[in-house]
Amino acid sequence: MDKFELLKQKNWISLFLLSEKELLRQCKIDNFLSPKPGGQHRDKKASAVRITLFDSEIIVTSSNSRSFQANQKDALNKLKIEILCKYRSNFSLKKCIQLFQLEEYFNDTFLVKNNKINLSSKNPNYLIVAGIALDIFFIHNWQIQSVSKKLGVSSSHLVNFFSKEKRLLIFINSEREKLGMRSLK
Repeated sequence: MDKFELLKQKNWISLFLLSEKELLRQCKIDNFLSPKPGGQHRDKKASAVRITLFDSEIIVTSSNSRSFQANQKDALNKLKIEILCKYRSNFSLKKCIQLFQLEEYFNDTFLVKNNKINLSSKNPNYLIVAGIALDIFFIHNWQIQSVSKKLGVSSSHLVNFFSKEKRLLIFINSEREKLGMRSLK
C-alpha cells in the first residue's frame, strides 16, 4: 500500500511514514512575531512558528528560539506528539515493527529486548515506539499492567519511558481518568 493511500486513513502511522518535508506539505505553516518581552534584545523578526495539520484541529506553536528553523523543528516535534495523542492505528505490533524497521528493539516474540526500552526522547524512533505503546494502551483500555505485560517491560519502566515526553504521559493520564483510573506517576 502506497504511503499516500495510508494518509487517507488518518492514523498516526501513515503520517509518520512521511518524510518531514512531506509531512510539512500536509500542513499550513504560519510565522509570527513572538509576544515575549525583551526590550532592546527583543526578537524583531517573525520567527515564531504555528503549524496546523491539514483539516484537523491539531495546531502547535513554537517560539523558544530566535531562529525560524529551530522553532519549525520544535513545532514539528510537538506536531508529531499531538498526532500520537489524536490518532490511533489498527496495525498489528508485528506490522509496525516491520514498517519502521524496529527489529533491534523487539525480539522474535515481539517483546521488548532485554525488558527495557532504551530510547532517549531525542532518538527518531522514540515517538514511533511510543505510538505503538499508545495503540496497545488503547486496545487494553489504558491498563498499564496489560500493556507492560504485552511489551515485556515493567510498569515503572513504561511510566519512565513516557515521562521523557511529558505531553504523552499527560495524555495517558487523561484517558485513564476518563475511565476512573488513577494517574500514573
